[in-house]
Amino acid sequence: ALPTLFLTGIFSLLDVLLKQPMHRALGYLNLPQDVVDALLHDSGPCFAYLQLAIACENATPKELAALAGPLTLTEQDVNREHIEAIVWANRFEDE
Repeated sequence: ALPTLFLTGIFSLLDVLLKQPMHRALGYLNLPQDVVDALLHDSGPCFAYLQLAIACENATPKELAALAGPLTLTEQDVNREHIEAIVWANRFEDE
């Protein structure tokens, strides 16, 4: 499931990068259906995680807790993973 979640996150802004509607941008790729469902239909097992990832950027702690709870994640889990993701992404900026 982790690779599918990673793909969902990586491709979540593909429409912005390509300046095309998401359905057209995804048309160039052969992605797992769970990724497509999350990105095009706001559904499927990856969608809740995508919502949580997006919420990490601008949601209130209460909103984050509401999204994390059904995924059996605590606020501490979310904060830790968010920080790890930022550190991981920053490694590429330093190269």
